[in-house]
Amino acid sequence: MCSSDLAVDRVYPISEYAAGFLRRRFPQAGGRVQVARLGVPASSAPLRSLPPDGEPFALVSCSHMAPYKRVGLVLETVAELARRGHAVTWTHVGESDPQRVEELRRRAAELAPGVDITLTGHMPNEQVRRLYATSTLSCFLNCSDGEGVPVSVMEAQAAALPVVATAAGGTGEIVHDGVNGRLVPVEVSAAQVADAVESVMDLSAEDYEQMSRAARATWASMSDATTQYHRFVADLRALMRSEEHTSELQSR
Repeated sequence: MCSSDLAVDRVYPISEYAAGFLRRRFPQAGGRVQVARLGVPASSAPLRSLPPDGEPFALVSCSHMAPYKRVGLVLETVAELARRGHAVTWTHVGESDPQRVEELRRRAAELAPGVDITLTGHMPNEQVRRLYATSTLSCFLNCSDGEGVPVSVMEAQAAALPVVATAAGGTGEIVHDGVNGRLVPVEVSAAQVADAVESVMDLSAEDYEQMSRAARATWASMSDATTQYHRFVADLRALMRSEEHTSELQSR
């Protein structure tokens, strides 16, 4: 796209964050920039409850291990929580490069000895959703320093998981601090992320269940694939009808 004109009828970014960038970059676009959110399928996972006394607080994360995903910061957070005396487990889903997985496994043995840590490597999406639906998990972590609107967070919210995440890109549009999880700055330390996780751990059973319910409600209102894609198709059809009507008028 050139700065003087936009030879398009509509641009569909997936977030208000991206839409704002485009509107600032191309102010002449006007109403042609319209957010069309991604979505994920429904989950059969039940609402979450705090683990009973003595049972570990089960953390889960899901991404490949490129540097910007900062999976190492998630590990450091797990280690910090263990250092503070919390019983935690951590499952990380993702990464097809076995060397990256083994390097993280080595670091985990050094930083968090004795913590139950599972690194699954790459898993097909359907298996990931099954894992969330059938496992006793407590909180989803995302420490990226760059995002659009993370699908991994949408899937966690569909599974009624409270989320602790960095405010990268459009993440803050679906992670609402104190409502369905905790949102921390992108420039954050492991201790600060651990503080946010602790604040979820320290909720009353009633407040934690409400946070779980709010996570699923956010998915239903903002990330339900059926709703989002039907809405997108309906908008495309309306746009096509409008264009056809305009062409018909111009041809008279």
